[in-house]
Amino acid sequence: MGINYSINTDGVFISEIKNRFRSVVNINGNNEICYIESSSRLDNYIDLRNKRVKLQKINGKKLKYRVSLLPYKNDYILLCPMIANKIVISELSRKLLSSFGKRSIFHSETIVENYKSDIYFPKTKTIVEIKAVLSMKKEVDFPTVFSENF
Repeated sequence: MGINYSINTDGVFISEIKNRFRSVVNINGNNEICYIESSSRLDNYIDLRNKRVKLQKINGKKLKYRVSLLPYKNDYILLCPMIANKIVISELSRKLLSSFGKRSIFHSETIVENYKSDIYFPKTKTIVEIKAVLSMKKEVDFPTVFSENF
């Protein structure tokens, strides 16, 4: 994988708060409001209370840290679904994703006909939406949700 993702510190997750994208994490004995990069509340899917989490420093932002990873067994659970976009983008040059067609020119997080796409390939006029699933199970069903964006 060709993405650079540095983790700066650890903390103990206290709770998500009412404000969207915000959580409280205890860092070295101090409770800090941290950014949590998920469009839905993570506590609907996973209980993070009192669990050690990995945090990424945010430069030049109102909040100092982003909740990034949950250590799990000998690995991590990704708590930033947007990182899935970065992973796919970093892999676009590989043959693994050749079904996307010509991939040399693309735009990420761009508006196409009033629709914000994760990746857009202008040559083939292809929009790619990237979704991440958070689960402790080995296999999960991804719900079908119909969009009225077009």
